Parts: sequence; structure tokens; C-alpha cells
Amino acid sequence: MAEFQREKGTSYQLTVTGSLDDNGAVLAVDGGSREDDPHIPAVEELEPSSLQESTKLLRRFHLGEPRARASTTAPDATYVPILLNGFRSLRRFRYEYPLLLLPEDSGELLAKSLDVFLREAMPEGDGAARILKDNVAWLETYMRDQISGQDFATLARDLLIDAGRALQEQIGLNETNRDVLQADLDILTESIPTGTHVLPYGRNVALYLLQHTIRHRTQWQREQLKRRVEKAIGSLQQLVDIEADKKGSGSITGEGSRYFDESSMVDTLEHRSQGSIAMSATRLRRVEATLAALSEFELDDNILHLVVRPGDVALADASSIDIVEADEPCIKALEIYDACAERLSAVYAGLRIAELEMAGAYDESFHDSWFESFDAEAFNDAERETVATVVAFESAERITEDGMQSFSTVLGSGKPVQILINTDPHTNPGHRVDLLGGLRLELAYLGIGHRHAVINQISAARYEDLLSGFAAVLAGHQGCLHLIHTGFHESQPLHPWIMAGAATESRAHPHIRFDPVITAAPRDLTFAGNPCPEQDWSTNVVSYTDEHDNPVETELAFTFADYCLLRPELHDEFRIIPDGCNPEDLASVADYLEADVERQDRMIPFIWAVDGNGSMRKLVTTRRLIAACRDRLDFWHSLQSQAGVKNVYVEEAIRTVREEEQQRAMAVQDELVREHEDLLQQVRSDAADDVMSRLAAVLMDLDLSADSPHIPTQTPSGKAVAADVVSAENETVEVAEEIVEEEVEQEEDEVSFNEPWIDSIFCTTCDDCLALNNRMFVYNDDRQAIISDPALGTYAQLVEAAEICPARCIHPGKPLDPNESDLDDLTKRAEPFN
Repeated sequence: MAEFQREKGTSYQLTVTGSLDDNGAVLAVDGGSREDDPHIPAVEELEPSSLQESTKLLRRFHLGEPRARASTTAPDATYVPILLNGFRSLRRFRYEYPLLLLPEDSGELLAKSLDVFLREAMPEGDGAARILKDNVAWLETYMRDQISGQDFATLARDLLIDAGRALQEQIGLNETNRDVLQADLDILTESIPTGTHVLPYGRNVALYLLQHTIRHRTQWQREQLKRRVEKAIGSLQQLVDIEADKKGSGSITGEGSRYFDESSMVDTLEHRSQGSIAMSATRLRRVEATLAALSEFELDDNILHLVVRPGDVALADASSIDIVEADEPCIKALEIYDACAERLSAVYAGLRIAELEMAGAYDESFHDSWFESFDAEAFNDAERETVATVVAFESAERITEDGMQSFSTVLGSGKPVQILINTDPHTNPGHRVDLLGGLRLELAYLGIGHRHAVINQISAARYEDLLSGFAAVLAGHQGCLHLIHTGFHESQPLHPWIMAGAATESRAHPHIRFDPVITAAPRDLTFAGNPCPEQDWSTNVVSYTDEHDNPVETELAFTFADYCLLRPELHDEFRIIPDGCNPEDLASVADYLEADVERQDRMIPFIWAVDGNGSMRKLVTTRRLIAACRDRLDFWHSLQSQAGVKNVYVEEAIRTVREEEQQRAMAVQDELVREHEDLLQQVRSDAADDVMSRLAAVLMDLDLSADSPHIPTQTPSGKAVAADVVSAENETVEVAEEIVEEEVEQEEDEVSFNEPWIDSIFCTTCDDCLALNNRMFVYNDDRQAIISDPALGTYAQLVEAAEICPARCIHPGKPLDPNESDLDDLTKRAEPFN
């Protein structure tokens, strides 16, 4: 699985863990195998005049001059950003897909990655299943290859059985070892829950995962509804039968009937039945009508109604999905939801009437009018979850052209109708002809403006975030806008899974979740899952060899310009900088955007790329692309502010609280100093009084032997006594000063900032610190983080928690354990937070 892993808190290192070669063997590589490492080509020194002309030409291209565009060379389709060079062939790497979709009765877990399942399913012990363990990588590779390119799920057991047969043929074991391997394969197959499917990464992966989430969420509620309806039908039928018995003929059957006078018995039974309290005609009609309505009810087998434009979606596996085609999917989705809710309204009204009738609590004066207007607004949470999910599937371009009104109608309706849009982050939906034209229309921001709908912008590459987002929306019973990027496009240099991840890394498609139900700002908007959330751009470490074959490691930012290089239709926004042309005016895109306007006028922005031969090249960008980068960065800053990261008001509040804390600490310190000086003055005064009294006694030739055992029996001179007394005074003062200084030092230690602490009032309850160590970091009664005991964790965990804290409210202090490793580095990293 390829992933961005946190390295020293603020930077990320692009690593590849557990990659596979073509034979299924596990490799250990970092940032791509050695043969894929980019190299800087040999540099030929340019003449000063030639260098100056080349620089002018690059500057003119950057500024948009057509002649300069025609005189320079655009990169071809083999160019990729340097940070993604190691991912040209994703087949060599493990990544999160394919997924095992677990059946509805498997518990809370919805899915897990295939490689995680195989790794966990292997028996423990060195000698257990040795042959299977040695070849599990081959099994995984075979299963991936078998479903590669599919856009539907396959039964997991069937796929594993087929892979096991292929493995047997591949390795050619003797009969004994073959039987052992087959037994281990059978055990592995049986460990897969019945009904589990394997889902590859396809174009409609988001729809399949939504369907899978709905199954898990609604299975129990739908079964409960069936049992509730059956119970109500039985109870109402019993009421009707009892009423029918009251009006029965009273005929007697059986062998003893010849001993009775039937006509006389009928008269008696009829007379007695008339004595029973009969049900009113109005109530009987109500009970019979409710019984008929509930008896006709059949639960809809379709848990998802998907409304699409004609020809937009073709799902290979559409079980339990009702696909409806409509010219206006959003409006049609509302109509379908209203119809489903109205159908269930009659059922739930009948169920409540049945329960009231059985309890004898139906009051016509109140309940008649109540049930006459009963609709979906009266549903409780459990009842709402049984309403089929309705999703309108749209494109960003059509929404901005002719679907904006219906789009806004759905999000403003207050009904749990969902809109799912597959987005292309490199385009501007408001300018279909010019992909980078104007300021980008952010549909997520537009959705937030409707205030009552959930906004869920996410990448399909992160399946866990995708599933959790779907589950949260289904549990909330609100309308939702899902903005999903899958990475699929007509032409792309890398695997779609990498493309989707790159869009998130570059701020082209940041993860956003806005939930209006969570009203305590900034918790209503979060963007957890974004790399380096406190920085402008995500940064990653790249390794390469220079022109002298020396290894070089440096940290680079992955910007929106880097992502645009992955789009062939945007290659005309780049030009290759000739070898040896390296003027001082060249600056990376990230540095260019950080510079002030005056400096930018002299700078030429570029990005690092790698061509098909593995050579590093600098590519200059157009000013138009830089404007798009700045626009994406502005949107990112807006998200940071709303989520409480780099929010000017939050930072001002933190600064104010810190100043108040420092002022209080200084006030305490000043008070201690004043008390220290008062005590010294008192000691000096007392000592002076004592000296004067002793000196006066000596001068008056008084006998002090009884009062002072330290005075010798032979009366000394006045000067000697005075010297002794002064010496005693000095010793007394010195001891008093030492005592006071120790007290002051102790008080200063108590108000120092050497121990770790948290500004709990600013805690956003993001759970990041608890994920690191839930014993050292705990929540108080207000669900805000505090440090229970710093001895329960390490200083490294304190520093990392401070670095990932979005509110920057964790202060690591000084290390408690002087023997902990890397303390110099940790202390340096902790300085900005203390």
C-alpha cells in the first residue's frame, strides 16, 4: 500500500511499503526502486549571452506571450511530478484496494483491504502454514490481476478458490505438500464470511460503497419493521375475530350435539352475546381499514433509488438498486423520496393506530385529526432509517449549467435526499471551455451556503473515510452533497487511485466535511485527512542522484501546478527549461506564491518533473496556471480559517490567554520577590535589635551568662561581644536568605512552563492526541483534552501531539526523562509550542 506517512510531525515522506515485483516477491523500496530513481542530466554550461536570452524567453512564456510559447518545448505525456515518479506502475505496490465487502451480519466493520485480510488470516507460529505463507504475496497478486479493470464485486470465496488452484499449478508440489497446502487454503477460504465480495477500484466504486453502507445501516431496521407489521396484523385480526364471535350463530357441533336443543341454545347464546359490550361501528371500520392497509404492505426490496441522466450510469451489479433515468435528476429524486415517505406514512400511521387500539387508548377527539395529517415529519429516527435512500447522480458541469436551481432546491428542502457528483479537480465547473479560466466555482462552498445540508467532499482513494462519511450521513437523516473524486479520466499517466490521492495532496480536492447539526464552531467544518493541514502545501521528501551520482535528499512541496502536470490537456501550461539554464530568477511555485508582489515581478516559477527516461527536468509555468494555484490556495486558507486552523480570531484568543498567563506568572513572581525582601528586612531589623540589646548589656556590665550559654564565664570586652553578635547576625541573615531563596525557587518552579500542559479551552475534540496515547491524553467533563499524567507517555508523543494539534493548544514543556532518545531534536521541535 502506498501512502504518505508522517515524518517528524510537519513533513511527510513518500514511502512505498511492501511492494511486489512481477513474481509476487516482496521488495523493500523507498520512493520507488533504485532503477526508477530520477537523475539530474549532465549540465552543459551556457554562454552568458545564451543564458540571458533563454531566461528572457522563459519569462516571456510565463507572462503569456504567444511567440515565446511557439519557441519553447512543452513536456510530453511521459512527464510526471518528481514526487510521483516512483508510482508509474502501481501493479508493483500494495494499496488499499481491492476491498473485501463484508456481509450485513458481520458486525460494525463494513470492509477491509485484501492485503490486510490475508495478513491477519495467516496462522501464527513459525511452522504453521509455511507453504501458504511463503506464497501469500503470489495469491494476492493473482487475485488483483483477475479482477483488474472490473467495475463490479466478485464473491471472495470463489476468487480465492480459483487463486488456490492456480497456485497449485504454479509451484508444482509433491502429493504430500500439495495436500498440506490445500488444507491450509481450505481453512483460509472458510475464514471468509459467507457472502463476502471483493471490490476493485473502478469508476463507480463510490456508488458500490454507498450501496454497501446502506445495507449495513438499514438491515436491522427493515427486519424490525417487518416484525412490527406482522405483530400489528395479528393483534388487529384478533380484535376483528373476537367481534365476529360476539355476533356468532351459537350452533353446536360434535357427537354431543344430539343431546341439546339447538334452537333453545341459539336463543341463549344470542341473548348472552347481546350482553357483551360490542365494538362501535366507527371503531370496527377503523380497525378493519388499518388491518387491510397493513396486510397489503410489502417492504421495498430496493434500498437505493439512483436517479441519473439518460445513459450516464451502467452498473454491472445493480442488485437492490433502482436506477431511474430523468432529465432533471435532482427534482426526480425529490419526487421519489416523497412517494417512498408517503407510502411508509400510511404504514406507520397504521402501526400506531394498532398499538393504540390494543391498549384501548385511541381517543377519536384527538387522534382522528392527528392521523389525518400524519406524514414523514412525524417519523422517529428508527422509522426514518427505513425510508429508501434516494440519490441524484450528477456532474459538476451540468449542475452549473442547467441544474443549479434543482440542485439548490434539493439542498434547501430539508429532506434526506442526497446528491452525488463525480468531480474533476483540475477543471472549473463554471468555465467549461477554459479549464483554468476565472476563479473556480467551489460546489462545496456553495453547498455550505444552504446551511442545513451535510457537505462531504472526499477522495475515493481513501475508502475508510468514504465509508465513514456515508455512514454518518445515513445516520443523520439530512440532505447531503457528496463531491467524490475517483481519479478516472479519458487520458492519464498514472493509475486512477494515485490520481485521486494526488488531487488531495495538491489542495485541488481537499477533504471537507460540513455537518450543520454540530453547532459548536469550528466543529461543524472539519478537514481531517488532509496532509499537512497547517501548511499551505503538503511537503514530501524526495531522494535522487545528482549529475555526479551522489545521493541527494530534499523536501519539496506538492502544489496544484504539480497536479496539473498529470492532466495531458494542461501540458501547454508548461515548458521545459533547457539544460544548464539555471538563472537566479527561477523559483519554485511554492516559493513564488509566498513572495511579495515586488519580488514576484522578477521571479520565474517552475516545478520539478521526471521524464520517461528518469531524468529530472525543471518546467516553467504560465502566469495563468499560477493564478489558478493562488485561487486553490485561497480556498484552502478559507477552509483552514473555518476549521479553526490559522484562524485569526483563534490565534488572537490564544495570544491573549498566553499573555494573561504570563502576566499572572509575573505577578506571582513579583509577589514572591516582595515577600522575600520584606522577610530579609525583618530579619535584619530583628538582628540589629538583638545586637543593640546585647551590646548595651555588655556596656552596662550586665551578667548575661544565665541568659546566653554561649558567653564565656570570663567577661569579654565590649568589642569582642559586639563582633560575636554581628557575626551571629550575619549568619542568621545568610540562613534566612537561603531559606527564602529556596522558597522563591520552589514557587518559581511551580509557575514555570517546564512541565507539559494544554490550553484545554481551545481544544477542538479532534481525537488526534488521544489516538497517539489515550492514557496520557484524556478528555475532561467538557470533552476537552487534558494531560492526566505526563509519565504515562513519552516526550516524543507530546511533541508529535503538539505538531498535529489543529488548535496548537498542546505545550510539550521540557523532557521529563533525560534518557529518552533524540531529545535534542525533540526539544528543538517543541520550541515553537512552548
